[in-house]
Amino acid sequence: ITDYLQNLKLIPRYSTDKLPTVKQMLFHHSGIPSDQFHGFLLPENSEEIQKKEFLNLAESEIYMADSPEKVMSYSNLSYSLLGALIEKLSGMSLEEYTKKTILTPLG
Repeated sequence: ITDYLQNLKLIPRYSTDKLPTVKQMLFHHSGIPSDQFHGFLLPENSEEIQKKEFLNLAESEIYMADSPEKVMSYSNLSYSLLGALIEKLSGMSLEEYTKKTILTPLG
């Protein structure tokens, strides 16, 4: 994921650890902490402010909670990063991409 989100700084827990793959992030085996942005998404914030703040926070160093594949642990942060990855690769917002590639074809 850091190949595409180049400002993302994931710091492995152990020097021998590799960075997580997209598959590991999808299946909650990434080692990325869940509570990095605890309390971040507040209802009174606009979507634009949330996204800007998220991208700024994601560019800070994120220390891995564990080695990838070691433990199954739900991570909101992993899914937020996956959303940012979809936006980067597709050139669309996550909402636009979801509508175009999933919802519209379903009818």
